[in-house]
Amino acid sequence: MTKPLKLVYTENGFDTGDLLIDDKMTAHTPADLMLMSIASCSAIVFRNILRKKRVDFNDLWVDATMERIPEEENRISAIHLHFKITGSHLDPHPLEKALKLTPKYCSMVRSVEKSIIVDESLEIMP
Repeated sequence: MTKPLKLVYTENGFDTGDLLIDDKMTAHTPADLMLMSIASCSAIVFRNILRKKRVDFNDLWVDATMERIPEEENRISAIHLHFKITGSHLDPHPLEKALKLTPKYCSMVRSVEKSIIVDESLEIMP
């Protein structure tokens, strides 16, 4: 069972105790949370696959962007995840194989796969 999420209404939005969720772009919007969920889940899965395959790396981060359709109440139509990784002697082949497995094992991507296009790219940084 997952940890319950408690949303408390305030005059500024809904507060979880850790972050404020509103629609005025002063804090995090629900769309931001969707993007964060998909990006963080994918990053964790990718990291776990790399660890399992004993791929050593120094740093890993994800730049996440989304596309929205204004005519459809700003529905999220696509999310792009650009993974950046650093380390010495990184072989692109196992990294790309791990990235291809990532959507299959990310529950957040699986949950939206029929309604939002999620694509991934990889950049090996010096």
